[in-house]
Amino acid sequence: MNARPASAALSPSKEAARWFIDRFTASTAGHTGRTCRWVGVELEYPVVDEEGRACPPDALTAVFGELASDGWTSSTDELGRVIGARRAAETVDGQPRWHGITTDMGAATLEIQLAPEPTVHRAAAAVGELHRQLRPLLAARGLRMLGYGVQPVEPIATVPTTPKERYALVLRASAVDADGGRAARRISMSASSQVHVDVTGEDAARLLTLLNATAGLRIALMANSPHAEGLRGSGRARRELFWDESFPDRPERVGVVGPFPDLDAYARHIVGTTGFGVQRDGRFALLEPTGNGVGVLLDRGAAVAARDADGGLHHVELRPEDVCEQYGTSWFATRLNPFTGTVEDRVACQQPPEDQLVNAALVLGLAEAARSPRAYALLGRRLFPSWRALRAKACVEGFGASATVASEVRVLLDLAAEGLEERGHGEEVYLAALYDRLSARQSPADRIVALPSAERRRWILQNLAL
Repeated sequence: MNARPASAALSPSKEAARWFIDRFTASTAGHTGRTCRWVGVELEYPVVDEEGRACPPDALTAVFGELASDGWTSSTDELGRVIGARRAAETVDGQPRWHGITTDMGAATLEIQLAPEPTVHRAAAAVGELHRQLRPLLAARGLRMLGYGVQPVEPIATVPTTPKERYALVLRASAVDADGGRAARRISMSASSQVHVDVTGEDAARLLTLLNATAGLRIALMANSPHAEGLRGSGRARRELFWDESFPDRPERVGVVGPFPDLDAYARHIVGTTGFGVQRDGRFALLEPTGNGVGVLLDRGAAVAARDADGGLHHVELRPEDVCEQYGTSWFATRLNPFTGTVEDRVACQQPPEDQLVNAALVLGLAEAARSPRAYALLGRRLFPSWRALRAKACVEGFGASATVASEVRVLLDLAAEGLEERGHGEEVYLAALYDRLSARQSPADRIVALPSAERRRWILQNLAL
């Protein structure tokens, strides 16, 4: 993105907020040719051997190479290293689309980046086809993907991290564990089920607030990362707390944020987050800690010290457009993506093999129903600090986090069903598994927690392999 001159009428911090809004709004304009709200998913999977240990990174590099020889195009990082593959998808409503397969921060975590689809049915079919391509390539190497939210066996000290500059800087910025290692190593163990849905500038803040507030309810339904032999402690959605554990000194960047009355309020929140990193000429650098928000640093106008991935010291003049770089290091439960013009929901663990699209259906249904009076009534059941606290508690206790969780989840599911039914595509069938979980008061994690500790690894490998 090319820099534009700051408006004389605005301070640099306000110009940065305006830059974010303009970039997001321009991206939403790309949705105007669509006949309905589209949905996209990013599905992450721990890739393990038959004993449940994390696969070696070179195995996935070889898989990407085989995909490249079968019509895919190799994807590379800023230093030219192969980190994935991409392929053109069918053009829909005149819009070109791409599927991507890559690694996430964890070099043993495979991520499917699905091109946005007009319906959940089409997304499910596309995910199934990508699974069919990947399974034999992995099986030939004695590997499998798991419908599970965390590496089940690998010790935190040996879990491999993808060698991208951004990830190296995330590690360096994180807290220090008791063993002297960086806390963000645990993010390399995580596997989530993330969802993108189309929004306009008018409804973005409303949906952002609804999804952030109800993060704890959705965690109670979709927790699926209780067993991790390489970590101390316990919980049901352990991966969702990795961000809190990695950045305890940056609470404004993690968890539940809001409420946001409008898009401007969200942009101001982003500008107010503590300075993290910048990108110049395709390379990344981590800002030296000052305790100040990006807006404060912009308004001061002085060059800011930053270190690149090799430790080299630079003095960088911040620009209003650097606010968009803060998006990628703001690990909210739900955030706005200024480059795709979507609401990006991030709280769900990867789901069991038979339930791959339940989260997509839930978030899409809530997007359609966000203006409903029932949505406002649900938000009004708690003050926002209570919604924020519920997220952390649900990560540990699931449905047991509060006596009212089950009744609130019922309202949430009914709201999503209402939204999906109004679309008229029959997508509400994907919510059936979530209603079953509600009836049993049991997430996927609860099934695992109920097992004796000695049996959990075997159960995960036998029942959650795709």
